[in-house]
Amino acid sequence: MNGLSTQNNLGMPRTNQNQFRCIQINLQHSRTAADNLMKKIDDEEQDKILIKEPYEYHNIITGIDRKNRIYKAGTGKYRSDIIIINNNIGAIFITKLSDEDTVVEEITHEKWKFFAASIYFNLEVHIEINFKHQGSQPKRTLTHSNTTQPQSTQKSPNLI
Repeated sequence: MNGLSTQNNLGMPRTNQNQFRCIQINLQHSRTAADNLMKKIDDEEQDKILIKEPYEYHNIITGIDRKNRIYKAGTGKYRSDIIIINNNIGAIFITKLSDEDTVVEEITHEKWKFFAASIYFNLEVHIEINFKHQGSQPKRTLTHSNTTQPQSTQKSPNLI
């Protein structure tokens, strides 16, 4: 940054480079909502976006600027994806935990590593059904990792 303070969606200034900005949004498969999201990205310094129900045309996510990295899994109608906007952020796509409804990544920012998941749950289906076992494999697996311990003694990045 050039030393100038920028505003985020809460009107708070971004005070240092260690801040990590992430928003979550449900576009409800709307082209207008996707267009408004792109305007928001242009106006603010977001790093990552977790999207539910992205806008699609013939099962292709559209309305998202191609200069951004889009992570999605599976085939057919996508109901969850992650967009990385900041080119200084590293992302490893975890395909074994990802499908049309779930996208999981390991994110590297500065000297920090953490996991991000964008998960769609159908409101018409009881949430426990998403976690029931089908044979020996669960339909949906959530894992936990200790993301509170940095790789160095540096302070944790601010998540806004």
